[in-house]
Amino acid sequence: MDCLGGNSWFSSLDQGKAYHQEFMSKGSKHLTAFVTPWGLYEWVRIPFGLMNAPAAFQRCMEECFEDLRDETCISYLDEALVFSKNFENHVQDVRKVLQRLKEHGIKLKPSKCELLKPEVCYLGRIVSAEGSKVDPADTDALKSPKEKQPKNIGEWCYESQLPDSKCSGPSEWKKYFLRCGGLNQSPINIITRKVMHDPNLTSFIFDGHEDIFNMSVENHGQSAHFTLPQSVRLRGGGLSATYKAVQFHLHWGEDGGQGSEHSVDGKRYPMELHIVHIKERYNNLSVALNDSTGVAALGFFFEVSSEKNKKLDRILEALGKVRHEGNSSEIEDFRLADIVPQANTLSYYRYSGSLTTPGCDQSVVWTVFQQTLPISKYQAV
Repeated sequence: MDCLGGNSWFSSLDQGKAYHQEFMSKGSKHLTAFVTPWGLYEWVRIPFGLMNAPAAFQRCMEECFEDLRDETCISYLDEALVFSKNFENHVQDVRKVLQRLKEHGIKLKPSKCELLKPEVCYLGRIVSAEGSKVDPADTDALKSPKEKQPKNIGEWCYESQLPDSKCSGPSEWKKYFLRCGGLNQSPINIITRKVMHDPNLTSFIFDGHEDIFNMSVENHGQSAHFTLPQSVRLRGGGLSATYKAVQFHLHWGEDGGQGSEHSVDGKRYPMELHIVHIKERYNNLSVALNDSTGVAALGFFFEVSSEKNKKLDRILEALGKVRHEGNSSEIEDFRLADIVPQANTLSYYRYSGSLTTPGCDQSVVWTVFQQTLPISKYQAV
């Protein structure tokens, strides 16, 4: 892996059927013989399980790539990694490697290949311009210490959202959930005089916000989740990768009171919208939470306006249909652009944080937007 240093673009090429793409030598076929009720058979291609098959297969791949090895690509058995310093060179390098594989009659399995990416998984490592690290998916089976959860999940909440209940507020969560109360615990109070400008935080690119789709909403107990299609993507904005949307949800106060999770200079807002994304290479949120930057969350504040925000009516109507845990409903012909402004018009704050509910995994890149969205007092109640 040492030769990967200084490279920024990668493509992972994985073969289909691996050993079966290589032929047995004529003098070795009899060594693979096996008997069946229908007669004696010998392998024509290399079978899995032969003691020296890995070494023989690796030698074939070394001879295949020859002059390209360690300069343009590296290979381990049936998986090759192409690497380049810039995008233009990478396109040419991938073309050279594919041509070499074609000349040797080696076929790839498209579903297992990753092309033209700043970050790929290779041999259980996440490889990028920053170096390599263990793939979080491989450590997902390692469970955290068993957490002492409240008898009733309703015992934890935000006190400002449920003022009359005797629930445990954020300051007490760590008694029940070991990962809560960490150094990067969210939400935070953003102190604007301490905010530092970062030129790397460029404008976002919102993909799929103009698409029209049907969206389901389900009450999960503490909040209602609006499921988003994976065609909704997030990139730019200083993020290290492209993220795909999972869901959005709202946090609001009782009777129109302060309900936002984040605050700015101590000011809380009636409602806050969170749009949750995960890196596109992960299959679900649970796996993404094992990566310190696996989740990207967008936070939008709502501020009381004298005029009604008509585009929110369908969202609020759907929430009225899922008042109890397990209830679900659907919104047809929805566009995310109806409630979220265009990306290039937005200014924002950025910090590394966590989930804002137990278990408080510190794996979230938070973006909290400065511009507020309107909501009438009647809608906020």
